[in-house]
This record gives sequence, C-alpha cells and structure tokens, in this order.
Amino acid sequence: MKQKCKEIHNPIIIRIDDVCPYMDMAKFEKYIFEFKKLGVKPLLGVIPLCEDESINYGQADDFWEMLRKMQSDGYPIAMHGVNHVYCTQEKGLVCDRKMSEFSGLSYDEQRKKLLLGQMVFEKEKIITDTFMAPGHSYDRNTLRALKSLGFEYITDGRSKYPYILEGIKCIPATPVWKLHFGGGILTICLHPSYEPEKNFNSVKKLIEENKNRIISFEEAKSIKSRSYLWCRLQEKVSMATMCMLTAIIRLVKGK
Repeated sequence: MKQKCKEIHNPIIIRIDDVCPYMDMAKFEKYIFEFKKLGVKPLLGVIPLCEDESINYGQADDFWEMLRKMQSDGYPIAMHGVNHVYCTQEKGLVCDRKMSEFSGLSYDEQRKKLLLGQMVFEKEKIITDTFMAPGHSYDRNTLRALKSLGFEYITDGRSKYPYILEGIKCIPATPVWKLHFGGGILTICLHPSYEPEKNFNSVKKLIEENKNRIISFEEAKSIKSRSYLWCRLQEKVSMATMCMLTAIIRLVKGK
C-alpha cells in the first residue's frame, strides 16, 4: 500500500541499480548492512534477465530467495530494464548519451520486451509497479508500454518534482546526483558492483547529515505531481547544463 509522505523540504531518495544474480554480492551486502545501521531501505533496481557482461561477478544461486525476503522486509523493488544491454543509439527523453535498451524501439517491441521481464518477476513472486530505465534512457513508447502492463511509476527524470507523462508518474532521479542543482527531490543512484568506496562514504555522510530529509520510494509516490510543461523545461535546462559542464571538463582534461 502506498505510504503517505510527510511534508519534507527537499527530500532525498536512495536507490541501488543493477541488482541481479551476477552482481558483486559482497559489495551489495555491505551496502545493505550499512544502510540498515542508518535506518534506510533503498529502492532496489532489479534486472530480470541480465545479459550485461560488465556486471558479471559470478552467480548467486539464492538470489531470488534473498530478494523475496528483502521484499517481505519492506525493501521496495523496481524493474531495472530487462536484459540491461544497450541495443539502440537513441538518447530518449532525459538522457544525454546515444545508448539505450529501449529508446527508438517501436511500441510493440518495447511492450514485448517489458512483458518478458514482468513474467520473470511474476514467476519469482516479485511485486512492483515501478520501472527504472538502464542508462536513464526511455521514450514515450516505453511509458505507454509500461502503462499497458500495469506499471504506475518510473524513477527517472531531471525535474525538481514529479510529473505525469503517458499515465506514468515520473519521480526525478538525476543521473549524476552530485550535480543536483537547487531544491526539489534528490534521488541518489548507487552501483555497488563497480563504483569506488569513497563514493559510498560520501553518501553515508550525506545521509547522516540529512536524516530528516531521507524518505522511502514508497513515500515519494505520494508527492504531488507538478505541471509537465514546467518540469520539462527544468529537464531541458538540466540537460543543457550537463552538456556544458561535460564539454568544460573535457576541455580542461585536454589541456
């Protein structure tokens, strides 16, 4: 059942991406252990049929059993793509890179793919109404296909507040959380398998210093949606700013 979110100024959401049977299980468990001490239950982005070799650290035979237990313990789960393999060179709505598992594919192709992932979840008794796009890349066909399959939320977008597009509530998740500008919702996206430990330490420090701002994804679902046109303008500004910063960084490194 959706939890009502108490009024919090500039709330923070924690999510863990690339959760699958082949992830670095030791690092994942370390993150979960530390989050338990902090009283945080992050949103888990689970890949139903991972074929991404960059996440292959060995296979955990009890993965789905572990996930069911975490689900029963109150950890929210999102479907993180289907195979996590980029197959198009399209940017999508809120992505800067021309790499996507979904953007550019037809509605029918995307729906068929998403249905396959949903069937894996149903088989493993994993329940979710939330989607997490690999590489933050999706388009309107993705949202339409998700809606047709019963999904209600996506953890993505670069606006400051949620908005509704194609019947899906988009709860913002800026790709590079350290470059989150101004107020509004901040979603911190973590990748335990391959990100440096200093990054996680920075997140722990941020949580410890902002405990009153941390909310669960279930609470975030009840945050009031804002005008899509206004939020879309915020996204355009965010993407332009990110491109400019990337160009500056490349220029500096080139020197």
